Amino acid sequence: MTLFARLLPRPTSARALCAAVAPADVIGDPDRVVRRVGSLAATADDLLAFCDATDAAERLALTKASVVLVRGGARPSPRPGQTLIVVDDVRAAFIDIVLHLLPDSERPRDPSPGIGAAARVDASASVAPSACIGAGVVIGARSRVAAGAIIYADCEVGADCVIGPNAVIGWVGLSYHDRQDGRRSFFPTSPACGSAIASTSARMRASAAACCRTRRSATMPGSAVWST
Repeated sequence: MTLFARLLPRPTSARALCAAVAPADVIGDPDRVVRRVGSLAATADDLLAFCDATDAAERLALTKASVVLVRGGARPSPRPGQTLIVVDDVRAAFIDIVLHLLPDSERPRDPSPGIGAAARVDASASVAPSACIGAGVVIGARSRVAAGAIIYADCEVGADCVIGPNAVIGWVGLSYHDRQDGRRSFFPTSPACGSAIASTSARMRASAAACCRTRRSATMPGSAVWST
């Protein structure tokens, strides 16, 4: 499970989210505040996440998410300090909520060449002049970003990483969800709902698009070692 969590432009509540994906039911405090959207594994406060797993009860007990979308058939029960929004199609509801709260998340804007506003680059890191570093990006100590690389907004690159020429970090994941009514919807993944995080000491030399989504390194056939 990934640890991403993205701050919303403005806070909302479980009640407002329930209305946005009606029909839905609320179990717990309907006025519980939501300030971020992300995964069950994230540790951020005031987080909205979803859970459609068969072991929902166990995951709900362990997650720090304060508001969680769940399936009615799972017979969910919230832990103290948690509110559940019960829907028929959990992933469809999550898609609709993310697009409602973050309308640009389906296709993020391409960053311009150079280092974007509010990006934080460690003094010991190096970034090629032709690299495109989006707003809010964090680049850790001693990391190197090569020519033509693109790092989308709100991504975090750890220390001692090498982002190779023309690599792309933080583009949307290639995932879709088939709704119960037969429609196919794009499923938002990082950075739509959080930071893309390159593992410490990872080496990224991909010559094509690479979306970093977790802290685990994996070797992809015909490519380099990257976070997946």
